[in-house]
Formats: sequence, C-alpha cells, structure tokens
Amino acid sequence: MLPNTNIHLMAKILTSVLLLALFVPFSEAQDKFTYRELMARPKPLTWIWQYNGSPLRKKADIHVLDGFDHSREDYDLIRKKGSFPVAYFSCSYESWRPDAKQWKESDKGPKMAGWDERWPSPSAIKDHNSNLWKIYQGRLNYFTQKVIPLTREPGSFAIEWDNVDLYSSIKLGDAEGLRFLKHLKMITERSGFVFVLKNSVEMIDRLPGVEMYVNEEAQQWGEIGAYSRVGQFAPVLNVEYKRPKSFPPYVYTIYYPSQNRIDGNAITFDNVRR
Repeated sequence: MLPNTNIHLMAKILTSVLLLALFVPFSEAQDKFTYRELMARPKPLTWIWQYNGSPLRKKADIHVLDGFDHSREDYDLIRKKGSFPVAYFSCSYESWRPDAKQWKESDKGPKMAGWDERWPSPSAIKDHNSNLWKIYQGRLNYFTQKVIPLTREPGSFAIEWDNVDLYSSIKLGDAEGLRFLKHLKMITERSGFVFVLKNSVEMIDRLPGVEMYVNEEAQQWGEIGAYSRVGQFAPVLNVEYKRPKSFPPYVYTIYYPSQNRIDGNAITFDNVRR
C-alpha cells in the first residue's frame, strides 16, 4: 500500500486536474475536429463556398468563408455544426482590405483584368524577405489570433490562397512560380494551417503534400482529369459557372449561376453521385 502522504498528494493532484477541466472552454477541451477527422468521414464530401453573408446553417463537411470579413463567431458557428473551416485570402492587392495600407508601391504589380485588384510584383515575390511576404505572414498571424480561442489544435483550419497562378498570370515562369507556391505552402503550414492549392493545375504534380484543392471551372476548361490521381487522397472542390454535365467521383462539384455572388447558395450534385 502507498503511504498516507502519497495517497493524499495523489488525491489533491486528481482534484486539481478535475477542477481545471471544468474551467477549460469546451472548444479547447473537447472540440478536436481536424483535417484528419475530416478525411475519416464517408465520401463523397459536401462543401459550401461562401465569401459573403452570414454563414449558412445547413450542414456540410467543408465550409469556406472569407478570412477577413467573417468573424470569429462565424467560424465558431460552422465548427459547431460539424464543418471543417477554410479561410479565403487573396495574394493580390485589394484596396478595401484592412491591411491595404501596408502594401508599398513596390509590392504591387500589374492591374488584374476585369477586377479592381493588382497582382503582386514579380520582384517582391522573388525576395522572400520583402515587405510583401511580411504582409502574407501578417495575414496568417491575423487569422491565428482570430481563431486561436476556438482551438489550438494544428490542422483545424485551412487557408485558400487565391490568385496564386503567378507563373502564367504575371509571367513569373514555371521555376519561380513553383518556388513561390512552395514558400507560400511552407509559411501556411508552419502557422498550423492546411494549405489549399487554388487552380494552378500545371503545378499539381510538381507541388507534393497538398491536402486540399479548389478549382474554378475545371470541367469548363477541361482540367478535371488533372485531379484524377490527387483526388484519391485529398478533397478536390470544384465550382462551375455553367451547369456541369458530369460528376467524376474524385471531384466534388457545385454550381453557381453567377461568379459575382458567392453567398453559399450554390447548387450541389451530391445526390447524383450517391
């Protein structure tokens, strides 16, 4: 038998642990929903792509929200309904974003055709110590502070970086374009987030270790087949702006009649695949 002093000490420790557990927020103590748990769910997965408006309350396996515009409470809501959260950030200069004043003129590249945005400058992209990369890291830090009260578990959120096809859009070239994506992926994962590769089908086989993909109009542009291999082990989320005619099992497709209102109310085709 243990001496009485040891028994009393163990009882005190156990009591302290139980009391501490009572005061740990539910989200930290019990909510451990991560990418690993997402991938253990039955397939096909469902997803909501929503850049504006209050988060839809309908259940989906994955729910994309805006990294800036949606609040901590919004992300808490979609986690509580059982959705894996993805945050949208663009790599372009957007004058309405809260960090717009941090962009120096040397960080800004050519104007983006059809949008009120500017591409990042090639020189700033190539220099990993540039102010531009500090802005990208700053966005990750900002989002960390936004969601860390919800959970400290790594892999509980993903980041969808948009406008990353710099190898072609600003003629950065394949080598520099891939170097850019590798560094962006590295700082995203170093911050505890899952990296989502947006479009950039030419880089799918050259950028290993990607755990989620998003594509706009993969069927419209004949890019569906590029995901046939990676779609076997990672979610491929595809959105079409013309009604799609087929639904490959390795791509989860939704349909928006207009790309100007990404409010979550897309048409889904999961009943067809099932």
